Amino acid sequence: ASAVAFTPDGKQIAFVAGEDVWVMDRILKEPVRVTDTAHAETSLAVADDGVVWVGAWNGVYRIVEGKVEREDGPSGPVTAVLPVGKRIVTANDKGLDERVDGTWRPLPGPWSTTIPELAQVGDSLYVASWSGLYRQTGDKVEYLATPKHLLSRNLRALAVDKDGRLYVGSRGGVDVYHSGQRERAITAQQGLPSTDVH
Repeated sequence: ASAVAFTPDGKQIAFVAGEDVWVMDRILKEPVRVTDTAHAETSLAVADDGVVWVGAWNGVYRIVEGKVEREDGPSGPVTAVLPVGKRIVTANDKGLDERVDGTWRPLPGPWSTTIPELAQVGDSLYVASWSGLYRQTGDKVEYLATPKHLLSRNLRALAVDKDGRLYVGSRGGVDVYHSGQRERAITAQQGLPSTDVH
């Protein structure tokens, strides 16, 4: 599986396998394919209301109770999807878009055009790109790209733990942020088998 997301209650899982999205009850249920397209779905996330949001080669889809619906929103390959409460943020080769109250609009900012991952920590939106890390808090956007911020500017993955720590996977290893500050860096010297972290 290339992307995995759980419902907030942990009872269902959605994942991308064989270029399609599958969903299943994680207890004694067989997975059900809910997309069957010629191109790969690239990103998925489950919102608090249980809706599965899918970034695909031709835009954004949502899956509600097993039914796939194409959104009239961002076009082109959508590389990342992030539900934040009732807001959905997506990334594509033109930057970021957001859906609020059912309406899509571009999210202004100095975003890179290659964005593999998005994450929310508290009030801050983090945008991983192949040229560094962006942090948006309110209307303020910070660009973090120097060696004091990151092991590598070529970012691959973001993850957030239950304590609000942000883990930034890159071609250099893993940077850990807590309360908006870089807490530590993890490389092969600290035991990583590879410094290319996805």
